[in-house]
Amino acid sequence: MNTLGYTLGARASYTEPLGKNFFMELAYQYRYRFNKSDKEAYNFNSLTNTYNLKDSVYSNYFENTFINQTVEANLRKTGEKYNYVVGFNVQPSTTRSIGSNRDLSRSVVNFAPMAMFEYAFSETQELEMRYRGNTRQPSINQLQPVPDNSNPLYIPLGNPDLLPEFEHSLRIEYSDTKKEKFRTLNAGFNATYTMDKIVNKRWYDDSGVQYTMPVNEQGAYNVNANFMYNTPIAKSKISIMNFTRAGVNKGVSFSGRTEATLLKNYTTSLSVNDMLRLMYRGTKLQLSIGGRVGYNYAWYTVQQTKKPATWNNSVSGYINWTLPAGINLTSDAEYNFYIGYGEGYNTPAIVWNAEISKLMFKNTGTLRLKIFDILNQSKSVWRTTTDNYIEDVQNNILQQYFMLSFTWRFGTFGDNRGSRGGDHGPGPGRGPGMGGMRFH
Repeated sequence: MNTLGYTLGARASYTEPLGKNFFMELAYQYRYRFNKSDKEAYNFNSLTNTYNLKDSVYSNYFENTFINQTVEANLRKTGEKYNYVVGFNVQPSTTRSIGSNRDLSRSVVNFAPMAMFEYAFSETQELEMRYRGNTRQPSINQLQPVPDNSNPLYIPLGNPDLLPEFEHSLRIEYSDTKKEKFRTLNAGFNATYTMDKIVNKRWYDDSGVQYTMPVNEQGAYNVNANFMYNTPIAKSKISIMNFTRAGVNKGVSFSGRTEATLLKNYTTSLSVNDMLRLMYRGTKLQLSIGGRVGYNYAWYTVQQTKKPATWNNSVSGYINWTLPAGINLTSDAEYNFYIGYGEGYNTPAIVWNAEISKLMFKNTGTLRLKIFDILNQSKSVWRTTTDNYIEDVQNNILQQYFMLSFTWRFGTFGDNRGSRGGDHGPGPGRGPGMGGMRFH
């Protein structure tokens, strides 16, 4: 199969002052995309012992042209504490498909307001809100109306009648940082709603071959929110940090044994995660203890089997102790336990790491030995929820190993008082630095 594709685009804008810190903005954007696919399939010719008999079913020449234009008109105001942009855009799009003895041309016009608002309550406290609409065109493979038999058990079919997707997106962010109190608060909200969402129909024939075909459907959306708060307790060296994230996702799919029995199915999944940590930061000693809770659940409008909600939970601790003579001890441990997974997936695990390091050569070198997963129990478990199935997955990951490294610093930046503080941290993700050597 030979394919060719290219994209062209251009944008122009004009700004006209309407008053003090008040402007009108006009913009025009043009996008052109062309895709061509020439697929030729041949059957075996017993007379010549070659594949030179063209198969008219699986051969196809197909062209697709997509033109999207965006016309924007916005009003922008800049104030001492606030900025805002209010406007709208018109997005006419045209798709023309040629192939399979068909010449189809479709036009869609999407209207979307656009808005942005920023407000600074103070130098460290601000609110930002943004909304925008966006269109996405289908790919050439999704449009080409010819079966792809490269895998005889899985045959995708194109749909030349597909319309472009149009997505509405809203984002809200708030932040408040008190530097003198070392307190930080961040909150965010994101939401998207997709019109003419492209989803796949799936069905099987009598021999068990799976077929798929993309179609446009309505009702898909995604909503997420997060909240983070970090603050010291009174005037002590103890601080507390909490991070919460929650999300709801709704997708559209089709379930059924044959194409004639397909039923539309809406899948809604809910996830909630919270992490709480208490930290002590002293001159020679740093400690932390915390926990994490993760909840996931999904339900279907067409539901044949029920799966319970799953919980991914953990309790963890960390210590970093600086001793005399440039010696530093670090250790972290995390107890992970699971609820609601399939048989054999709910076994808890403890991941314990430990490290000892020694400053050498007038603090210009560091010799470090670290042991990862001392109890040899590390694993990764999660649940995948799609529009058509639920799958519990456990990965075999790298477990216990030792790492010996030596780091040499050729220069110093700021106050060189050893490797205390940011040079150490929990978890196996931190690398050994320059000149690292690993022994198993």
